[in-house]
Formats: sequence, C-alpha cells, structure tokens
Amino acid sequence: MRYIRLLAQFQQKKWDVKTTTTSDFTVEVTIPLKVWETWTSMHPDKKKGLHFKEYLENELVEQLKLKPKVFKKAEGGVNIAVISLGYDNGIIVKKLIERGAALQKLDFDKYEKLEKEL
Repeated sequence: MRYIRLLAQFQQKKWDVKTTTTSDFTVEVTIPLKVWETWTSMHPDKKKGLHFKEYLENELVEQLKLKPKVFKKAEGGVNIAVISLGYDNGIIVKKLIERGAALQKLDFDKYEKLEKEL
C-alpha cells in the first residue's frame, strides 16, 4: 500500500510539473500611491510608465536573485516575461465611453459636459 501511495504522489508531482503554465507564475502587485509619487518626483525627466516598468523589473529581478532556487538545475537567473501596469482609472474610462456614445448620437450638449468633467 505504501508503494502505491508514494507512486501516486510521484505521478501527481510529475503531472503538476508537466502542466505548469505561465498563469502559475502570474503575480498581481498593488503599488501604493506614495511609491509612485516618490518615483515620479525622483525621475521627472522620464516617461513615467515605461521607465517605471523597467525600474520595477530590475528591482524584482534583484530581489528574486536573493531567494533560493526552486530547481537545482535552474540556470540563467530570473526572467520576467511581461509587466503590465493597470491604473485605477475606471471612472475616467467610464466617462470616455459615455463621451464617445454622446458623440455617436450627436448629443453635443452631453459631449461638452463630459469633456469638461474629463
């Protein structure tokens, strides 16, 4: 019985490793407003989103290098495939959609009102 249980555990781990996908390594991070404000004040000459992504990637790579490797045969260090920044701007997006709909309907009064709000 012990053999069967150990074999099943091994096969489960083997299956888990074979079916690993990128979503298994997806991480969501909330960047506090204070961090963003500090970074932008320290780098006023840079394109904020683009350079912040580079900065963030470099910081993450350096932090991950300090952690123990998961696989003994891991070579080449840490690779980050994609960093996507999302912004807390749902209200603005909603207003832009409303403005577009008003323009399609030729409702210029509503369009101008929404334009002022933006």
